[in-house]
Amino acid sequence: MNMPLIEACVDSYASCRAAWLGGADRLELCAHLVIGGTTPSTALFRQVQRDIPVKTNVLIRPRFGDFLYSKEEQEQMCEEIRMYRELGANGVVIGALTPDGDLDIQSMRRMMDCAGGMDVTLHRAFDMTRDPMRTLEDAIQLGCKTILTSGQQKDALTGVELLRELYDRANGRIDIMAGCGVKKWNIQEIHDRAGLVVWAEIPFISVMNPAPGAHENCRSQMKELIVQNYNHPSICFWGISNEITIGGERPGLLDNLRDLNALAHEMDKTRMTTIAHVSMVPMENDMHHITDVLSYNHYFGWYGGELENNEQWLDKFHALHPDRPLGISEYGAEGIVSYHSDTPKCKDYTEEYQAVYHEHLAKVIDERPWLWATHVWNMFDFGCDARDEGGVKGRNNKGLMTLDRKIRKDAFYLYKAYWSDEEFVHLCSRRYAQRTGEETTVKVYSNLPKVALYVDGRLFAEQEGSKVFVFEHVPMSDGFTQISARAGACADAMSIEKVAEPNQAYIYVDPDDTGDDAGAANWFNVDDYKDVDTIVVREGYFSVKDKIGDIMKNEEAGNVLMQFMQATVKMKLKKSMLGMVKDMTLEGMAGMASSMGIGGKAGADPEQGKRMLITLNEMLNKIKK
Repeated sequence: MNMPLIEACVDSYASCRAAWLGGADRLELCAHLVIGGTTPSTALFRQVQRDIPVKTNVLIRPRFGDFLYSKEEQEQMCEEIRMYRELGANGVVIGALTPDGDLDIQSMRRMMDCAGGMDVTLHRAFDMTRDPMRTLEDAIQLGCKTILTSGQQKDALTGVELLRELYDRANGRIDIMAGCGVKKWNIQEIHDRAGLVVWAEIPFISVMNPAPGAHENCRSQMKELIVQNYNHPSICFWGISNEITIGGERPGLLDNLRDLNALAHEMDKTRMTTIAHVSMVPMENDMHHITDVLSYNHYFGWYGGELENNEQWLDKFHALHPDRPLGISEYGAEGIVSYHSDTPKCKDYTEEYQAVYHEHLAKVIDERPWLWATHVWNMFDFGCDARDEGGVKGRNNKGLMTLDRKIRKDAFYLYKAYWSDEEFVHLCSRRYAQRTGEETTVKVYSNLPKVALYVDGRLFAEQEGSKVFVFEHVPMSDGFTQISARAGACADAMSIEKVAEPNQAYIYVDPDDTGDDAGAANWFNVDDYKDVDTIVVREGYFSVKDKIGDIMKNEEAGNVLMQFMQATVKMKLKKSMLGMVKDMTLEGMAGMASSMGIGGKAGADPEQGKRMLITLNEMLNKIKK
């Protein structure tokens, strides 16, 4: 599920550190919160900036009380904004009103100019305005990124109706942040009133601990989850596990899952249960018959396999289990907005490939109404310490928007074309601003049935279609070419520059890719082990039952593993990705590949997979730990 951005309002070093350790995405640094907050000291800001790796916005407020500021106070605030900009603050939190209860546009514009390129939040002065919808539009026109508000009530819970109305009216043009009175014990009630549908899940994930006490802990967490949240109408599903076979299917797992499912139904007879499978769970597995509904986390066309494996797998599963409600609980591909290509392909990390991936998946999903739910992974890029993908450490780049919420990637607008009634037109690849050649291809997304493309002000072509419009052989002028698209009353424009040589900054260079795959396909000779039919574990030697992280610590064993992935599974697992799967066994990884049908059609021959796993094990059995 997509996680919200959590901002903590803090006024001391200790509270900043506590907020960071508690998982806050951003800080609003203040002084004197007991009186509503004022501008913090630069000494405190420097301490936080030095020690705490969280984006920090600074409250600019010279005194407590009203938001009617004198000329001298405005000068003071502008000076403080400039100072914190120079000190490296992520943004500022400001607000100024007129005596009539409107936003003081002149004062706000002056402070916005001082902020330069920093993020600007309009603080809870918003809650004192006489016309919230007018103030919303004023804040958007000024260029504010966020409005912090309690819905003009004493707290966000009481003001949730206005919060929802503001969110709908904003329609993505500005962030609406609920503030004041948002606590861990009432956030679910805010979800209830906002009309969200929630899948609530216990953290039973990746590898089952066989100890009886571990299962009792799962039962305890399930009980607590249901008791705490039973009366929240936003919750529709109780999730009993997530990707629990990623480390292999352990003895007793089925019984444990059945017990958790029965417990959920015993405690709540009104809601359905569900489970999020990873691709390694075979179609015939008994796990499919435990919960009321089920879903899979599938990444065909990204982590392995081809895009076409998505529909192949779904259709095969549906034919095998026509009465089982099936969903997709995760799907996605990484798109980094600095990488671009005319010929996008898997693992190039381009914004273009991410768009191609989602075009395929959106169509697959749209054509299969029997899917009970689908979940795009993810709305926003997010931090993930173990990852080192696309030259970006510590971040998962599968979001439809960037980590800072500032850029909507092209894939965002694809889903707008599918899901939104607001008429729009969007030119793709606008960040692919420098291109070579005499011609280029221009892609357009729109929810309108007809799109016209203009080149340097002249009509190039018109197309009728649905959602995705592709214009080929668009001429490039020397220097800059102005491209615009029109659909109904909507328009979009961009400029591209013709250059002699490709911009190398657009191309991701994989440090693990030598470009020499010759002979890899024949590296394993299965016939050498034709008399072996079981997996043998030799004490003191490596095997497929060892964790990937432990194998990779040994250079020889690590090379065997990488060759196996490339030659037999046809899933090129890069060293940079191994941090995410270090606790997975090779046996579990091979099972995933077999179930996914990587290297061929979905549902590949399990006997072939078994033989390759045995072969790999024999190779590892020769290498001492």
